[in-house]
Amino acid sequence: MEKFVLRGQEAAALRAQQQSLLSGNDRQRLRQTTIADGAKVVVEEVVQYLKDELDDAKTTTNMMSVLNALEKHYISLEMLEKTRIGVSLSRLQRRTESEEVRTRATLLLRTWKVRAKKAMRRRAKRVETYGRNFAD
Repeated sequence: MEKFVLRGQEAAALRAQQQSLLSGNDRQRLRQTTIADGAKVVVEEVVQYLKDELDDAKTTTNMMSVLNALEKHYISLEMLEKTRIGVSLSRLQRRTESEEVRTRATLLLRTWKVRAKKAMRRRAKRVETYGRNFAD
């Protein structure tokens, strides 16, 4: 991941090149996404692994350990869409016999739904403000 990050002179040269190609209005649109909180960075493979573990979990302790791991990660709307882990979690919530697992899964699903709704509102506002190309 580090090899894709430009710093110093390389970053300044790229920024100058990009701004020279843009007209006045487009310069205002040019923005860089920054990661303010490194804890929000989650790799898709990790979530996919946890999803597979959740699907294969047979005992309550295994289910709880996977739920603990999922609670520690920030699962974004894009990650929910790509990995479809919400489907696995709701399936677990419906089929498990343990009340403790069911309540933890319900709380986790509620958290993800709230986060997804906020992200969908932000995405809609971005489309409204900048157009379709800047929404993704």
